[in-house]
Amino acid sequence: MALLNAKIIDGPSKFDLLLALFDRKSVNTRQVTFATENGRDLGQTLSATINSVEAEDGSGESWNLKGYFVSRLRGTIPAPPVHFQMYFHTGRRQGMITEIDIV
Repeated sequence: MALLNAKIIDGPSKFDLLLALFDRKSVNTRQVTFATENGRDLGQTLSATINSVEAEDGSGESWNLKGYFVSRLRGTIPAPPVHFQMYFHTGRRQGMITEIDIV
């Protein structure tokens, strides 16, 4: 794992996180999107599959997330997933990517 401090400026609601975690299918898993501080200006977002959610402080709004980012271009084979850890606040819809698995 490599340390990374990418600021998330826009992300999913608490309900969308709930669906991403519990409304699982073996094919076409539900994903959520996150916009980073620099990516939003370029119209780029990160699509992610969420594998685990941990309460960060008991407030019901602060979470530690684990999952992987997925990248697909139309008509191409998907790139390997990039695993991440992140802190995310659903009330503000902001957070910080704290670790990312750079292969």
